Amino acid sequence: MGRAYEAAVTMEEMAQRALQSDWTPTVPRYVTGPLKIEGPSFLGQVAPLFSPRPSSPITRPVIFIGHGHFGQVRRDVERFPAYGFNILQIEFGPNSVFPAENEVSDRAVQDFLAVCDRAAQAGVAVNLLISPHYFPGWALEKWPHLRECRGGFLRFCIHAPESRQILERYLRYIIPRIQDHPALHSICLTNEPVSVELTKCRYVPQLWHQWLRREHGDLATLNRRWGTNYQSFDDIPVPEPRFEAAPLVYDFVRFNQETFAAWHRWLADLIHEMAPHLPVHAKIMMGAHFGRHSHGPWSVDPELFGQLSDINGNDCVKWYARRGDWACHWQTENMAYDFQRSMADKPVFNSEDHLIPDRDTDYVPPDYIRNVYWQGAVHGQSATTTWVWERTYSPTSDFAGSIMHRPACVEAMGQTGLDLMRLAPEVTALQRLKPPVALLWSLASVVYDQGHLSVLRQAYEALNFCGVKLGFVTERQLASGTGSLPFRVEAVKVGGLGRGIERTSPQQVRSISGTGSPPPTKIKVIIVPQVTHTPESTLRALQQFREHGGRVVLLGECLGRDEYGHERRGGFPGGVTLSVPPTAEELWRTFEARLADWGVERQVRLQPPTGEPVWGVEYLAAEQQDCILVNLCNYLREPQSVRLLVNGQPVSGTDLLTGTQVGPEITVPSLRPMLVAVKAG
Repeated sequence: MGRAYEAAVTMEEMAQRALQSDWTPTVPRYVTGPLKIEGPSFLGQVAPLFSPRPSSPITRPVIFIGHGHFGQVRRDVERFPAYGFNILQIEFGPNSVFPAENEVSDRAVQDFLAVCDRAAQAGVAVNLLISPHYFPGWALEKWPHLRECRGGFLRFCIHAPESRQILERYLRYIIPRIQDHPALHSICLTNEPVSVELTKCRYVPQLWHQWLRREHGDLATLNRRWGTNYQSFDDIPVPEPRFEAAPLVYDFVRFNQETFAAWHRWLADLIHEMAPHLPVHAKIMMGAHFGRHSHGPWSVDPELFGQLSDINGNDCVKWYARRGDWACHWQTENMAYDFQRSMADKPVFNSEDHLIPDRDTDYVPPDYIRNVYWQGAVHGQSATTTWVWERTYSPTSDFAGSIMHRPACVEAMGQTGLDLMRLAPEVTALQRLKPPVALLWSLASVVYDQGHLSVLRQAYEALNFCGVKLGFVTERQLASGTGSLPFRVEAVKVGGLGRGIERTSPQQVRSISGTGSPPPTKIKVIIVPQVTHTPESTLRALQQFREHGGRVVLLGECLGRDEYGHERRGGFPGGVTLSVPPTAEELWRTFEARLADWGVERQVRLQPPTGEPVWGVEYLAAEQQDCILVNLCNYLREPQSVRLLVNGQPVSGTDLLTGTQVGPEITVPSLRPMLVAVKAG
């Protein structure tokens, strides 16, 4: 009763706002049909709202926003466009197609196609999660050794020939039946994939020892690098899934990342053999990537997944903050999207967007919901399906407190979806910004030193309020690139199962959007955040970058040891060394004072009444035709007063999200973004 009363009052307020509003911009509607991927964008056909079959639709960027993942999205397909939504994710797995060893069922495929038929008529796209984790129970009974590997949802051995045979049969059965449907947006290969517990697997030791032989050449070299005395490669164990500062763990994590990506490459290649133009991605947990977590770097490398996929897929989180300085926990999701966009010039698709914790029934403000979707798009997200479009009467259900319980939040999401469609070209201009500053993410330092990730996060938080687009570089990128790194990075292709990675020319890497390599950048500064351990190739690449005019900034204790823990003498000549201050705000002041000296130019600046820089307000500027677009987002709890400066001069403009004139003095509300268009010149 309490929930019903709250919803009724909320919807009365929503109705009054709608009746009183005179802001009625034209919004194009997605017309279900073929899509092209171009950099961060999905290009598709659009038409005026409520005209799903116009005579002359136009092609332009389409930003997809919608829901997952079970029964209610299937029932509400036709309602989605009027809410402002244009995509959904649903799933079925091999257990539905092979319910028994000698039985094949077409029901799941036909049910899926029926949803797609309705979606095509409504102007909605459908993403299919093929869910290999729904593995047939009869197969696990028949081959008990398949249970020897564990990894989150994947509760079977991915290395076993029996499991691969079943998955191949599954894909060869379903893909030809669905691949040409106009509503099919893409295929999600796996749900929150990880490969964790492998100590009992009968296949991994051989693959692991083969990898070690290729990597080190001979046992004497391995023992010298590791500081060990193994008598045979076969004596080297498969470690427990724990991050320990040991050479064995460092090498095993690399092996596990490469073989796990290779398995996904195998799935992707099977699909592309049958449907070359059907995009694929995987729902990797990007939040776990920024921790020493078995659900993160232990088996998943977003760089390798970016290369095997057509889309930067993920499962990510952003929570509303009920205490502390920040109004929401923005750091992880922003970092995740910026990281993936730095690994591959492809759209980000968060196909399980967690923005409200399960079973949280406290109030969530609509402005926070607006922030999640708008700022996600600014950082590269061009498609998202929200967890979860379901209601429940059970307070212990994962669906309790979901967005479907919250009318004002659904309204904010729908309005943001309409704004993203209306302003997709402007958002695309922001997505295409090239980062002048990049942070080095170091796998070696993740393994050996807990401080790297905390300093990385602190540096990102500080730089986020400097008015510059941020990017990332990795040790793999630096090792594989040529020329003046990291201005251009050679593509990486994941080889066959157990074969690690192989280097190849960009032309050999299949991608709907070209090479799939990160776009040529304008990086002028690389921040090295407490990278205590790193391969020699990283130092060579950083030195090459510095020799080509780039600035290398060492933050904290850096570069003192190699990837196996051996002390490195001599340091890094020519780098700028900074200490790590207690807070991100203090580090931000240092960056603000020195970016210009490091060659980072900022045409647009924010200035509060005090005349000092502005902390807590993210701003990014992009040029579009005769305008300068400035996206503003205040992550603090209270509104912030700022002056908008272009080339040092105060300017006014139009907030494209509200149609109102603003500036030069602007009050930036908490969480609710602004997109200000200023006439150039």
